[in-house]
Amino acid sequence: MKPPYLRQPPGHVTLPAPIWFRVEQMPDNGTYPSLRHAWGEFVYCYSGVTELRTGGQVLLAPPHMAFWIPAGVDQVGYNRRATVHVSIYIDQSLCGAMPSKPASLRVTPLLRAMLDQLEGAPFDGTPRQARLLRVMVDEMETCAVTQSFLPDSDHPALRRLLAALHDAPSDRQSTATLARAHGLSERT
Repeated sequence: MKPPYLRQPPGHVTLPAPIWFRVEQMPDNGTYPSLRHAWGEFVYCYSGVTELRTGGQVLLAPPHMAFWIPAGVDQVGYNRRATVHVSIYIDQSLCGAMPSKPASLRVTPLLRAMLDQLEGAPFDGTPRQARLLRVMVDEMETCAVTQSFLPDSDHPALRRLLAALHDAPSDRQSTATLARAHGLSERT
């Protein structure tokens, strides 16, 4: 496997605004180093699948989902295939209604439409953009928390199976079919 592409996030000590965002394109095997913010972070993928490793769990964010990462949480972001995602950083004073632990969120259609407005836009700090971002935070609070995790394994065959599921999280093959395709028993 090719070594990961390491990307350093912006080194802010304080946020440039109460709600700030950036859109990133990450190549195959892109990763961020272990980090922790003094603010909340909402991560949404426009394309590809991003995974978040935090507190012994791995959460996945395909395009219809997002992550919520509360302030003060150790985290590592990673993607096996190229992705385009937006990170929205939210001052802790605006995060009261968000989950208290890292979570996968089901993005509402309204929030998805607003996120689409950010895809090609730079952060400009205008009052219009600030209002949009504030409404987005209100809508984030309505997103359902969902279970979107993928276990990990050191077993070579299980690792291949899990990698295949990671690359195609919507794969609806039965457990028996997936096991046969990877030389495993259904019980394994």
